[in-house]
Amino acid sequence: MRGGLRIALSAVGVGLVGCSAAVSGWACEPCATTLDADASIERAELIIVGQRADYSARETQLSVGGPDTVRVKVLQVLKGQPAQDEVVVNAWDGMCDYGIVVDDRSYVMLLQQRGAIYDAVDYGCGLKALLVENGGVDLDGHRITLESLPSMAGSGTKE
Repeated sequence: MRGGLRIALSAVGVGLVGCSAAVSGWACEPCATTLDADASIERAELIIVGQRADYSARETQLSVGGPDTVRVKVLQVLKGQPAQDEVVVNAWDGMCDYGIVVDDRSYVMLLQQRGAIYDAVDYGCGLKALLVENGGVDLDGHRITLESLPSMAGSGTKE
């Protein structure tokens, strides 16, 4: 009887370990390190002022998650050169917001190309997006005008 109980308890233990592994697969992985604004700007291949082209107010009703990718209209280029006036950007990976998660307002977005789409710098472990308000953004507690961002990023504006 003891041997049977031991086998049954071992099977339960294996089941719990399997459940634990499955549950941990659902959790969002934290960044081991996070890039500061300077490193994010340096690593970004493309920095744009953009606005979601496919935003739906229904997204705010979701308790967690959203679309895998979003379409972003390029309003101004601060660094790099997008192939088109609209780019596809990674947003949610399951319930994890590793990509660019924004509403329909204008944002400065720091991006890296990943195949056919763009992704947040360092897979979301850096500066992702800054809300544009009154012609500028708040960067580390300092008000930065959009006019000064191109010189920080080392490029010009979109024509």
